[in-house]
Amino acid sequence: MKWNAKCVCLATLCMFSVASTSLVVASPEAKMTVEPKEVLDVQANGTFSVNVTVTDVSELFGWQFNLSFNPAVLNVENVAEGLFLRQAGTTLFTNKTDNTSGYLLVSTSFMVPYPAHGVNGSGVLGSIILKVMSQGSSTLHFEKTSTKLRTVTAGNIVSIDFETEDGSFRNNAPGLALPYEVIAGVVIIVIVGGGVGLIYLKRRRGQTKIVLGSRV
Repeated sequence: MKWNAKCVCLATLCMFSVASTSLVVASPEAKMTVEPKEVLDVQANGTFSVNVTVTDVSELFGWQFNLSFNPAVLNVENVAEGLFLRQAGTTLFTNKTDNTSGYLLVSTSFMVPYPAHGVNGSGVLGSIILKVMSQGSSTLHFEKTSTKLRTVTAGNIVSIDFETEDGSFRNNAPGLALPYEVIAGVVIIVIVGGGVGLIYLKRRRGQTKIVLGSRV
């Protein structure tokens, strides 16, 4: 039976995405990370980008990550493959985004013929552009059971042991007053984007009177 290029690509994807094996290569230094680790104060309808990176990996032949997020706060707009795996050969890149449930599944593997060796070191696996939908917060969390690094040993697909480090996002509404601190009768309120204002409290006839801008 003849295999065309499309069949070969699908076979390669399935092999790296769903192959199960009890073999695990120890690589205690390897880590998959969202960078930057924290993004702050991008308001609704704004966008920002993060990279998913790998560090200190050896003989990498394929990878996959499943990143979950809060879809009420963030939506994925675009995903692009990084250059890390492509430096050693032709790759097959796939991604699936669900902005309703809040997850992004991305994978890359070598296409046949496979290179003699995988990729070593550190680099960018993928880049993600996210759109802010509302005020709030969200983790960018690796679902570990479906996040994988793969190598090939003696003709077998083998999982590489590694750690993950999530990212996070949060914003504040323009003009939002942050929690205040009372010092000797003076309440200091810090206004985001609006400087510092003072409120003085005066006790009179059993009631507390609030006076803005001056001490009375």
